[in-house]
Amino acid sequence: MHHTEIPLDHANARTFGRGLTRMWPSRLAALACHTAIAWSLVACSEQAVGVRMQLPSAAAVAASVTGEAAAALSADGLFPQADSASQTKYPELNRGQVNAFADAWIKQFARLHRTFLTRTRGGSINFSKLARCGRALYAESPFVPPAEDWPAPTRRHFGPWWLVTLCSEGTPQVSLAISAWATDLSIADGQIRFPTISGNEFVSIGIPVGSQGEFPMSPESAVTLVAQRGGSKVSAAPRLFAVAPRDGLPQNARWLTVLSPAGHYRGAKTGVRTASEVFAGSKQLYPYTEPRRWIALPEQHPSLTVDVYPTPNPGETSAAYQVRSAHPEQKTLLLKPGYVFEYEEASEVARR
Repeated sequence: MHHTEIPLDHANARTFGRGLTRMWPSRLAALACHTAIAWSLVACSEQAVGVRMQLPSAAAVAASVTGEAAAALSADGLFPQADSASQTKYPELNRGQVNAFADAWIKQFARLHRTFLTRTRGGSINFSKLARCGRALYAESPFVPPAEDWPAPTRRHFGPWWLVTLCSEGTPQVSLAISAWATDLSIADGQIRFPTISGNEFVSIGIPVGSQGEFPMSPESAVTLVAQRGGSKVSAAPRLFAVAPRDGLPQNARWLTVLSPAGHYRGAKTGVRTASEVFAGSKQLYPYTEPRRWIALPEQHPSLTVDVYPTPNPGETSAAYQVRSAHPEQKTLLLKPGYVFEYEEASEVARR
């Protein structure tokens, strides 16, 4: 009865064991997002990567950065990634643990998701040779960690994520997101072991045919996308941020880049304005759209109102839980000071 999430659209799955999945649409009011969380009731070494992902040339990356960003680059034009996540209110998985869970997930779950993964990829996947490649990328959450009285699967939904790219013979084919807060997982005899109540530990999706490099995109690709022809360069090492669940999956995460000097952009909602912080990421994953540039909306709501569903009871039937969870408790999720989660797509405006 082990379970991992299979996202069928931007709704979220609520699952009671393997094979019984109910989809619930997300609904959003001005300051409220309704989120149906994935649950499961369950009883229940690191490998060498060996693949250099296709990335922008070191010369292209160097031409796109200045200041602290330039100083952070390694000799081969890469931004070093931390081996462990930043410490927050809750314990977090480090890079080594994430890699071990990814290796176990490939063997235990990848083939179970064959239909969904091949459909979202738009092509075949060689599951027999699927392996980690590139770097595991850490996506911060823009939200204050929820209180401990929120069920763990619900908390994970709004927390930080590790994004792992899986390749077959050097070709990116599957993206696996692992919750940084999934510290109650374990591995025994090569199998992932889940706690009694689990959910939102893993989200997988096929990587579209033709995509190159780490998914959703590498930090090096982000800076070359954002650096402007008009002379603006990225002045700080990029940071990856998860989007609000209403705006997509963990793989919709966006890189924050800081421009020097600030650039001129035409926002899809606000028109032409100056911005020094520009985000890079895909608008949607299936059908896939190439990464685009985004800027934060001038006005950010300070919170979201979230429907928090009760924890299933051991042995509880799906029908009984549906009745008990018909009226979820509403709780407030706060935005971290100085962070953003509301964006608009933006295009570069030539300097006059």
